[in-house]
Amino acid sequence: MENEVKEMFNVLLNEIKGLKTEVSELKSEVGELKSDMEDLKTRVDQNTTELRELRAIVETELRHNIQVIAEGHGFQTEKYNDIQKVVEQVRARQEWTEIRLRMIESDIKSLKRA
Repeated sequence: MENEVKEMFNVLLNEIKGLKTEVSELKSEVGELKSDMEDLKTRVDQNTTELRELRAIVETELRHNIQVIAEGHGFQTEKYNDIQKVVEQVRARQEWTEIRLRMIESDIKSLKRA
């Protein structure tokens, strides 16, 4: 019976040693996970910083540039409208000039016949 108890004790001892090994491995894996989490936190912080910088660029430079372009477009539109008005006035004058010219040509023809 004493041998059986020793044998059981040895089995339990081996099981405990196996558990100690597994616990040690788990501790090592947890340490690696903690290290990985710290790396992830660092990367997230870096990405957050970069996003803030990009947002600042968009809000300052790009918005300003878009506003400048929009103002330039508005100015060009006004100029185009002004030019269109002048073109319409020139066309109206041209039509009147052509009508007068035809009338004068008609009068000259009438005078030549007479």
